[in-house]
Amino acid sequence: MTIFYISPSIIPSRSANTVHVISMCRALTELGESVRLFIKSEDGDIQHYLLQNYGLKTNLLDITASRALFKRGTEFYIAVKALFAYVRLGSREKLDVTVISRNIFAAIFFGFLFGKKIIYETHTPESGLVRTKLQEILLKRQNVETVVISDALKRIILKAYEIEHLAEKIHVMHDGAFDDDCITHPEKMAGRDEHFNGLSDKYKNFVGYFGHLYAGRGIEIIQGLAELHKTTVFLVFGGNEIDVQQYKINNTFQNLLFMGHVAPSEAKKIMSLMDVLLMPYQKSVSVGLKFVDTAQWMSPIKMFEYMSTGIPIISSNLTVLKEVLIDHHNCLLVDPEDIEKWSSSLNMLITNEVLANTLAKKAKSEFSVKYTWNIRAKNMLGILSVD
Repeated sequence: MTIFYISPSIIPSRSANTVHVISMCRALTELGESVRLFIKSEDGDIQHYLLQNYGLKTNLLDITASRALFKRGTEFYIAVKALFAYVRLGSREKLDVTVISRNIFAAIFFGFLFGKKIIYETHTPESGLVRTKLQEILLKRQNVETVVISDALKRIILKAYEIEHLAEKIHVMHDGAFDDDCITHPEKMAGRDEHFNGLSDKYKNFVGYFGHLYAGRGIEIIQGLAELHKTTVFLVFGGNEIDVQQYKINNTFQNLLFMGHVAPSEAKKIMSLMDVLLMPYQKSVSVGLKFVDTAQWMSPIKMFEYMSTGIPIISSNLTVLKEVLIDHHNCLLVDPEDIEKWSSSLNMLITNEVLANTLAKKAKSEFSVKYTWNIRAKNMLGILSVD
Protein backbone atom coordinates (compact mmCIF):
# COMPACT_ATOMS: atom_id res chain seq x y z
CA MET A 1 0.00 0.00 0.00
CA THR A 2 1.18 3.52 -0.83
CA ILE A 3 -0.02 6.40 1.32
CA PHE A 4 -0.50 9.81 -0.27
CA TYR A 5 -0.10 12.25 2.62
CA ILE A 6 -1.18 15.66 1.33
CA SER A 7 -0.29 18.70 3.40
CA PRO A 8 -1.23 22.38 3.44
CA SER A 9 2.13 23.19 5.06
CA ILE A 10 5.34 24.79 3.89
CA ILE A 11 8.92 23.62 4.43
CA PRO A 12 10.95 25.18 5.94
CA SER A 13 8.56 26.33 8.65
CA ARG A 14 8.44 26.40 12.45
CA SER A 15 4.69 25.99 12.59
CA ALA A 16 2.96 23.26 14.58
CA ASN A 17 1.31 22.17 11.32
CA THR A 18 4.68 21.35 9.79
CA VAL A 19 5.85 19.48 12.90
CA HIS A 20 2.59 17.49 12.84
CA VAL A 21 2.88 16.58 9.16
CA ILE A 22 6.52 15.51 9.31
CA SER A 23 5.97 13.55 12.53
CA MET A 24 3.00 11.67 11.10
CA CYS A 25 4.94 10.79 7.96
CA ARG A 26 7.82 9.50 10.07
CA ALA A 27 5.41 7.43 12.20
CA LEU A 28 3.76 5.92 9.13
CA THR A 29 7.12 4.92 7.66
CA GLU A 30 8.12 3.39 11.01
CA LEU A 31 4.99 1.24 10.73
CA GLY A 32 6.40 -0.06 7.44
CA GLU A 33 4.16 1.96 5.13
CA SER A 34 5.31 3.51 1.86
CA VAL A 35 4.56 7.22 2.17
CA ARG A 36 4.54 9.92 -0.46
CA LEU A 37 4.35 13.44 1.01
CA PHE A 38 2.98 16.36 -1.02
CA ILE A 39 4.04 19.69 0.42
CA LYS A 40 5.21 23.16 -0.56
CA SER A 41 8.93 23.78 -0.18
CA GLU A 42 10.98 26.95 -0.27
CA ASP A 43 14.20 25.10 0.51
CA GLY A 44 16.45 23.76 -2.24
CA ASP A 45 17.77 20.84 -0.16
CA ILE A 46 14.65 19.57 1.55
CA GLN A 47 16.20 16.21 2.46
CA HIS A 48 19.02 17.90 4.39
CA TYR A 49 16.55 20.23 6.11
CA LEU A 50 14.34 17.38 7.30
CA LEU A 51 17.30 15.35 8.54
CA GLN A 52 18.88 18.27 10.40
CA ASN A 53 15.70 19.68 11.92
CA TYR A 54 13.52 16.61 12.42
CA GLY A 55 15.94 13.69 12.37
CA LEU A 56 13.88 12.27 9.50
CA LYS A 57 15.65 9.79 7.24
CA THR A 58 14.16 10.89 3.95
CA ASN A 59 15.15 7.71 2.13
CA LEU A 60 12.06 6.24 3.82
CA LEU A 61 9.84 8.98 2.41
CA ASP A 62 9.03 9.99 -1.16
CA ILE A 63 8.63 13.77 -1.19
CA THR A 64 6.93 15.84 -3.87
CA ALA A 65 7.87 19.38 -2.88
CA SER A 66 6.16 22.02 -4.98
CA ARG A 67 7.04 25.66 -5.44
CA ALA A 68 3.79 27.54 -5.96
CA LEU A 69 3.81 30.04 -8.80
CA PHE A 70 1.79 32.58 -6.82
CA LYS A 71 1.61 33.61 -3.17
CA ARG A 72 -2.06 32.76 -2.98
CA GLY A 73 -3.43 29.39 -3.92
CA THR A 74 -0.58 27.27 -2.58
CA GLU A 75 -2.85 24.68 -1.00
CA PHE A 76 -4.85 24.28 -4.23
CA TYR A 77 -1.61 23.95 -6.22
CA ILE A 78 -0.37 21.14 -3.95
CA ALA A 79 -3.73 19.38 -4.31
CA VAL A 80 -3.52 19.49 -8.11
CA LYS A 81 0.03 18.09 -8.03
CA ALA A 82 -1.16 15.18 -5.86
CA LEU A 83 -4.08 14.47 -8.17
CA PHE A 84 -1.87 14.39 -11.26
CA ALA A 85 0.58 12.11 -9.47
CA TYR A 86 -2.23 9.71 -8.62
CA VAL A 87 -3.54 9.66 -12.19
CA ARG A 88 -0.06 9.16 -13.60
CA LEU A 89 1.10 6.51 -11.13
CA GLY A 90 -2.25 4.78 -10.95
CA SER A 91 -2.45 4.24 -14.68
CA ARG A 92 1.20 3.20 -15.01
CA GLU A 93 1.87 1.18 -11.85
CA LYS A 94 -1.64 0.24 -10.67
CA LEU A 95 -0.78 1.35 -7.13
CA ASP A 96 -2.99 0.60 -4.16
CA VAL A 97 -3.19 4.19 -2.84
CA THR A 98 -4.53 5.35 0.52
CA VAL A 99 -5.15 9.08 0.94
CA ILE A 100 -4.66 11.05 4.15
CA SER A 101 -5.22 14.74 3.50
CA ARG A 102 -4.67 17.78 5.69
CA ASN A 103 -5.30 19.73 2.48
CA ILE A 104 -8.99 20.60 2.06
CA PHE A 105 -8.82 20.86 -1.75
CA ALA A 106 -7.05 17.51 -2.13
CA ALA A 107 -9.65 15.95 0.18
CA ILE A 108 -12.39 17.23 -2.14
CA PHE A 109 -10.63 15.92 -5.26
CA PHE A 110 -9.96 12.45 -3.87
CA GLY A 111 -13.22 12.27 -1.95
CA PHE A 112 -15.14 12.50 -5.19
CA LEU A 113 -12.78 10.55 -7.45
CA PHE A 114 -11.97 7.73 -5.04
CA GLY A 115 -14.32 4.82 -4.68
CA LYS A 116 -12.92 3.89 -1.27
CA LYS A 117 -12.46 5.65 2.03
CA ILE A 118 -10.09 8.57 2.45
CA ILE A 119 -9.14 10.45 5.61
CA TYR A 120 -9.62 14.20 5.81
CA GLU A 121 -7.89 15.70 8.84
CA THR A 122 -8.71 19.20 10.07
CA HIS A 123 -7.42 21.16 13.04
CA THR A 124 -9.90 24.01 12.82
CA PRO A 125 -13.47 24.89 11.89
CA GLU A 126 -13.09 26.59 8.53
CA SER A 127 -14.07 30.20 7.87
CA GLY A 128 -15.01 32.00 4.68
CA LEU A 129 -17.76 31.04 2.26
CA VAL A 130 -15.76 28.68 0.01
CA ARG A 131 -13.77 26.81 2.64
CA THR A 132 -16.77 26.46 4.94
CA LYS A 133 -18.82 24.93 2.15
CA LEU A 134 -16.01 22.57 1.17
CA GLN A 135 -15.63 21.42 4.75
CA GLU A 136 -19.37 20.78 5.03
CA ILE A 137 -19.29 18.70 1.83
CA LEU A 138 -16.40 16.60 3.15
CA LEU A 139 -18.03 16.03 6.52
CA LYS A 140 -21.17 14.70 4.80
CA ARG A 141 -19.39 12.65 2.15
CA GLN A 142 -19.99 8.92 2.71
CA ASN A 143 -16.48 7.75 1.83
CA VAL A 144 -14.69 10.49 3.80
CA GLU A 145 -13.68 9.86 7.41
CA THR A 146 -12.75 13.02 9.32
CA VAL A 147 -10.06 13.25 12.00
CA VAL A 148 -9.92 16.14 14.48
CA ILE A 149 -7.51 16.90 17.32
CA SER A 150 -9.84 17.29 20.30
CA ASP A 151 -13.28 16.41 21.60
CA ALA A 152 -13.94 20.14 21.80
CA LEU A 153 -13.24 20.61 18.09
CA LYS A 154 -15.52 17.70 17.25
CA ARG A 155 -18.38 19.28 19.24
CA ILE A 156 -17.79 22.67 17.59
CA ILE A 157 -17.87 21.16 14.09
CA LEU A 158 -20.93 18.99 14.74
CA LYS A 159 -22.84 22.00 16.03
CA ALA A 160 -21.64 24.40 13.33
CA TYR A 161 -22.82 22.16 10.50
CA GLU A 162 -25.79 20.62 12.35
CA ILE A 163 -24.53 17.10 11.66
CA GLU A 164 -24.83 15.44 15.07
CA HIS A 165 -26.14 12.33 13.29
CA LEU A 166 -22.72 11.93 11.63
CA ALA A 167 -20.77 11.97 14.90
CA GLU A 168 -19.37 8.45 14.34
CA LYS A 169 -17.63 9.64 11.14
CA ILE A 170 -15.59 12.23 13.06
CA HIS A 171 -12.70 10.65 14.97
CA VAL A 172 -10.80 12.40 17.76
CA MET A 173 -7.05 11.85 17.68
CA HIS A 174 -5.01 14.21 19.80
CA ASP A 175 -1.58 15.27 18.63
CA GLY A 176 1.45 13.38 19.88
CA ALA A 177 5.18 13.02 20.32
CA PHE A 178 7.77 10.29 19.86
CA ASP A 179 8.45 7.91 22.72
CA ASP A 180 12.18 8.34 23.21
CA ASP A 181 14.10 7.14 26.26
CA CYS A 182 14.29 9.49 29.26
CA ILE A 183 17.74 10.59 30.41
CA THR A 184 19.22 9.71 33.79
CA HIS A 185 19.99 12.24 36.53
CA PRO A 186 23.77 12.22 35.84
CA GLU A 187 23.06 12.73 32.13
CA LYS A 188 20.80 15.67 33.04
CA MET A 189 23.52 17.35 35.09
CA ALA A 190 26.12 16.80 32.37
CA GLY A 191 23.69 18.07 29.73
CA ARG A 192 23.09 21.27 31.67
CA ASP A 193 26.80 21.97 31.86
CA GLU A 194 27.12 21.34 28.13
CA HIS A 195 24.14 23.43 27.00
CA PHE A 196 23.91 26.22 29.54
CA ASN A 197 27.47 27.32 30.13
CA GLY A 198 27.81 27.55 33.90
CA LEU A 199 24.19 28.28 34.84
CA SER A 200 24.24 25.22 37.12
CA ASP A 201 26.71 27.07 39.37
CA LYS A 202 24.33 30.01 39.77
CA TYR A 203 20.90 28.34 39.90
CA LYS A 204 19.66 25.20 41.62
CA ASN A 205 16.42 24.80 39.67
CA PHE A 206 15.81 24.96 35.92
CA VAL A 207 12.32 25.75 34.61
CA GLY A 208 11.58 25.59 30.89
CA TYR A 209 9.06 26.89 28.39
CA PHE A 210 9.10 25.73 24.77
CA GLY A 211 6.96 27.33 22.08
CA HIS A 212 6.10 30.51 20.26
CA LEU A 213 6.00 33.95 21.85
CA TYR A 214 2.68 34.97 20.32
CA ALA A 215 -0.08 36.60 22.34
CA GLY A 216 -1.81 34.23 24.73
CA ARG A 217 1.18 31.93 25.24
CA GLY A 218 1.65 33.21 28.81
CA ILE A 219 5.11 34.77 28.61
CA GLU A 220 3.94 37.40 31.11
CA ILE A 221 3.32 34.58 33.61
CA ILE A 222 6.91 33.40 33.19
CA GLN A 223 8.13 36.96 33.69
CA GLY A 224 6.11 37.14 36.89
CA LEU A 225 7.58 33.86 38.13
CA ALA A 226 11.10 35.06 37.39
CA GLU A 227 10.47 38.07 39.61
CA LEU A 228 9.21 35.88 42.47
CA HIS A 229 11.81 33.08 42.22
CA LYS A 230 15.24 34.67 42.05
CA THR A 231 17.16 31.43 42.70
CA THR A 232 15.47 29.62 39.82
CA VAL A 233 16.45 30.14 36.18
CA PHE A 234 13.65 30.35 33.60
CA LEU A 235 14.64 29.36 30.06
CA VAL A 236 12.35 30.27 27.18
CA PHE A 237 12.94 28.38 23.93
CA GLY A 238 11.25 29.27 20.65
CA GLY A 239 9.84 32.29 18.87
CA ASN A 240 10.77 33.99 15.63
CA GLU A 241 13.91 36.13 15.54
CA ILE A 242 12.10 39.48 15.74
CA ASP A 243 10.05 38.48 18.82
CA VAL A 244 13.05 36.93 20.56
CA GLN A 245 15.16 40.05 20.06
CA GLN A 246 12.34 42.27 21.33
CA TYR A 247 11.93 40.21 24.49
CA LYS A 248 15.69 40.21 25.06
CA ILE A 249 15.83 44.00 24.76
CA ASN A 250 12.97 44.48 27.24
CA ASN A 251 14.04 41.75 29.67
CA THR A 252 14.98 43.06 33.14
CA PHE A 253 15.47 39.71 34.93
CA GLN A 254 18.86 38.03 35.17
CA ASN A 255 17.20 34.67 35.84
CA LEU A 256 15.02 34.82 32.70
CA LEU A 257 16.76 33.92 29.45
CA PHE A 258 15.26 33.93 25.94
CA MET A 259 17.17 31.19 24.17
CA GLY A 260 15.61 31.46 20.70
CA HIS A 261 14.68 28.72 18.28
CA VAL A 262 15.88 25.14 18.63
CA ALA A 263 15.33 22.44 16.03
CA PRO A 264 12.53 19.97 16.84
CA SER A 265 15.13 17.19 16.82
CA GLU A 266 16.97 18.96 19.69
CA ALA A 267 14.04 20.40 21.67
CA LYS A 268 13.09 17.14 23.37
CA LYS A 269 16.62 16.60 24.67
CA ILE A 270 16.71 20.08 26.14
CA MET A 271 13.25 19.66 27.72
CA SER A 272 14.68 16.66 29.58
CA LEU A 273 17.28 18.91 31.23
CA MET A 274 14.61 20.92 33.08
CA ASP A 275 13.19 20.38 36.58
CA VAL A 276 9.74 21.74 35.67
CA LEU A 277 8.06 22.48 32.34
CA LEU A 278 5.52 25.31 31.97
CA MET A 279 2.50 25.53 29.70
CA PRO A 280 0.90 28.89 30.67
CA TYR A 281 -1.63 29.25 27.84
CA GLN A 282 -4.07 32.10 28.37
CA LYS A 283 -7.83 32.08 27.68
CA SER A 284 -7.21 33.43 24.18
CA VAL A 285 -4.35 31.84 22.20
CA SER A 286 -2.88 33.13 18.94
CA VAL A 287 -1.14 31.02 16.30
CA GLY A 288 0.32 34.11 14.67
CA LEU A 289 -2.62 34.64 12.31
CA LYS A 290 -4.99 37.57 12.64
CA PHE A 291 -8.42 36.71 14.13
CA VAL A 292 -7.44 33.04 14.76
CA ASP A 293 -7.86 31.93 18.39
CA THR A 294 -7.33 28.23 19.06
CA ALA A 295 -7.88 28.17 22.85
CA GLN A 296 -11.25 26.42 22.51
CA TRP A 297 -10.10 23.37 20.54
CA MET A 298 -6.28 23.13 20.47
CA SER A 299 -4.24 19.99 21.14
CA PRO A 300 -0.70 21.34 21.57
CA ILE A 301 2.14 19.11 20.39
CA LYS A 302 4.15 20.69 23.20
CA MET A 303 1.85 19.06 25.78
CA PHE A 304 2.69 15.57 24.56
CA GLU A 305 6.38 16.34 24.18
CA TYR A 306 6.37 17.53 27.79
CA MET A 307 4.57 14.37 28.94
CA SER A 308 7.07 12.17 27.11
CA THR A 309 10.10 13.60 28.95
CA GLY A 310 9.31 12.39 32.47
CA ILE A 311 9.57 16.01 33.73
CA PRO A 312 6.69 17.43 35.87
CA ILE A 313 4.33 19.90 34.19
CA ILE A 314 2.44 22.96 35.36
CA SER A 315 -0.29 23.96 32.90
CA SER A 316 -3.17 26.39 32.60
CA ASN A 317 -6.47 24.70 33.45
CA LEU A 318 -8.12 25.39 30.10
CA THR A 319 -11.07 23.08 29.44
CA VAL A 320 -9.67 21.63 26.22
CA LEU A 321 -6.35 20.72 27.87
CA LYS A 322 -8.22 18.81 30.55
CA GLU A 323 -9.13 16.23 27.92
CA VAL A 324 -5.58 14.98 28.56
CA LEU A 325 -4.28 16.67 31.71
CA ILE A 326 -5.67 15.96 35.19
CA ASP A 327 -4.75 18.08 38.19
CA HIS A 328 -2.61 16.31 40.82
CA HIS A 329 -2.71 13.17 38.66
CA ASN A 330 -0.35 13.82 35.73
CA CYS A 331 0.36 17.53 36.25
CA LEU A 332 -0.59 20.60 38.26
CA LEU A 333 -3.31 22.78 36.75
CA VAL A 334 -3.56 26.48 37.55
CA ASP A 335 -5.83 29.37 36.63
CA PRO A 336 -4.14 30.98 33.60
CA GLU A 337 -3.90 34.47 35.11
CA ASP A 338 -3.27 33.73 38.81
CA ILE A 339 0.45 34.38 39.28
CA GLU A 340 0.29 33.50 43.00
CA LYS A 341 -1.10 30.06 42.16
CA TRP A 342 1.59 29.56 39.52
CA SER A 343 4.20 30.51 42.11
CA SER A 344 2.86 28.20 44.82
CA SER A 345 2.56 25.32 42.33
CA LEU A 346 6.16 25.82 41.27
CA ASN A 347 7.26 25.85 44.92
CA MET A 348 5.30 22.64 45.48
CA LEU A 349 7.17 20.78 42.73
CA ILE A 350 10.57 22.17 43.63
CA THR A 351 10.25 21.27 47.32
CA ASN A 352 8.29 18.00 47.04
CA GLU A 353 10.38 15.55 45.04
CA VAL A 354 7.96 12.68 45.64
CA LEU A 355 5.03 14.64 44.18
CA ALA A 356 7.11 15.87 41.24
CA ASN A 357 8.26 12.34 40.38
CA THR A 358 4.78 10.85 40.79
CA LEU A 359 3.17 13.38 38.44
CA ALA A 360 5.96 13.06 35.89
CA LYS A 361 5.89 9.26 35.84
CA LYS A 362 2.09 9.19 35.47
CA ALA A 363 2.24 11.63 32.56
CA LYS A 364 4.99 9.60 30.89
CA SER A 365 3.07 6.35 31.39
CA GLU A 366 -0.19 7.71 29.96
CA PHE A 367 1.65 9.28 27.05
CA SER A 368 3.35 5.99 26.16
CA VAL A 369 0.09 4.03 25.91
CA LYS A 370 -2.14 6.73 24.34
CA TYR A 371 -0.35 9.61 22.68
CA THR A 372 2.69 8.57 20.65
CA TRP A 373 2.80 9.44 16.97
CA ASN A 374 3.11 5.74 16.14
CA ILE A 375 -0.07 4.89 18.06
CA ARG A 376 -1.82 7.77 16.32
CA ALA A 377 -0.68 6.57 12.88
CA LYS A 378 -1.81 3.02 13.66
CA ASN A 379 -5.22 4.26 14.84
CA MET A 380 -5.61 6.36 11.71
CA LEU A 381 -4.92 3.41 9.42
CA GLY A 382 -7.38 1.42 11.52
CA ILE A 383 -10.18 3.79 10.45
CA LEU A 384 -9.61 2.80 6.84
CA SER A 385 -9.78 -0.92 7.56
CA VAL A 386 -13.26 -0.77 9.14
CA ASP A 387 -16.09 -1.41 6.69
